[in-house]
Amino acid sequence: MEADWARIRRGISLQNASEQVAAKAVYQGGEALVERALGSSWMLPKTLDEIIVAGIQSLSGSLIRLLPAQEVMISVLTALQQRRGFSLLRLGDGELLTLAQQTVLTDAEVRAAGGHFLGYAGVQLPDYGARDQLVQAVQQTDGVGIPTHRGSTFQLLFVQLARVYGWPLETIWLTSSVINYGIAETTTCYQQLFQNWRVVLLGNRMAELAQQFRAAGVHSIVASFPVAGVSSIELVMHQLATIDYDVALVSAGVAASILCPRIRATGKVALDFGHMADQLIREKRVF
Repeated sequence: MEADWARIRRGISLQNASEQVAAKAVYQGGEALVERALGSSWMLPKTLDEIIVAGIQSLSGSLIRLLPAQEVMISVLTALQQRRGFSLLRLGDGELLTLAQQTVLTDAEVRAAGGHFLGYAGVQLPDYGARDQLVQAVQQTDGVGIPTHRGSTFQLLFVQLARVYGWPLETIWLTSSVINYGIAETTTCYQQLFQNWRVVLLGNRMAELAQQFRAAGVHSIVASFPVAGVSSIELVMHQLATIDYDVALVSAGVAASILCPRIRATGKVALDFGHMADQLIREKRVF
């Protein structure tokens, strides 16, 4: 696939109409932009790659560092040791499209961009209440995971939303939106949570995961509750108020991003666990 794109980018040996369209799109999204910026009276003897690298270097003062998994783990464990609230939410395309309703995108554009899958993520469009709760969640959380992919419904949409909502990107604690996997792959954070702290699991497959963990000898899970979309958030918060726990792992689609800061406000730690739960169940393993 990479070899095909390299050939298409060069615009040679194009094998069919689809590749011709792809080559034109590559040109329009790169060299054509350089041409328009230069005008007809100038030429720049540099490749597009060289121009992009130089441009990034000139904008180095605007670069924003995304925290790596090791630093995220330290923040999580420090909050637990200090007995203070902490939350980490993640903004994927589902959350970003929910936030974009009637702000950056029209409802029709949200659906066309992929909003049809939001029902699976627990949001029935249009849902401006979910949008407003997400805005509040971003303002109240400690950390926000954002996409590193600069696709139109991923990081580029996040940047547009940050401008619309006035989020101070220079001061927000940012990490990758797939930090849930990064934590599992490069740190011992999850192992330490299950070894040393009382854990509650939130999500529609969490009862299954809890059973799997207990069968493997993990006995720190004090409860698991399903999350039936954004509309069930108040019920979940009421259920949490009835138990003693230290940290919540939340696999609940868009609702997870809203729940985590709500849990933080009660003095607990909450992490958006995402599809890590599905992966562990699929692979029949614990950490």
